[in-house]
Amino acid sequence: MKIGIIGGGAWGTTLGQTLIDNGHEVLIYDLNSEAVEKINQHRHPFFDTVLPESEKATLDLQQVIDFADHFILSVPTKVVRSVLKQMNLRLNKPVVFKRN
Repeated sequence: MKIGIIGGGAWGTTLGQTLIDNGHEVLIYDLNSEAVEKINQHRHPFFDTVLPESEKATLDLQQVIDFADHFILSVPTKVVRSVLKQMNLRLNKPVVFKRN
């Protein structure tokens, strides 16, 4: 399964690692360029532990939308509506959303 995680904070990144460990493909979207850079260097942005080499992150929301068919929102509640609006403008296929 190709899963896009929206939010590369402590929980989103850790969840991505668990999903990869269970055979899924993961791409994380985050606004924080430092967090994205650390994830792409295979380091957890908060716990400084090693991440799987296949765990990748991007600053480009469209890249995650094009990649995934399932999405997990791992963002603060106050921005969920805004994130979903941004995604809705870019979606061009049916997808599944989960909120943790």
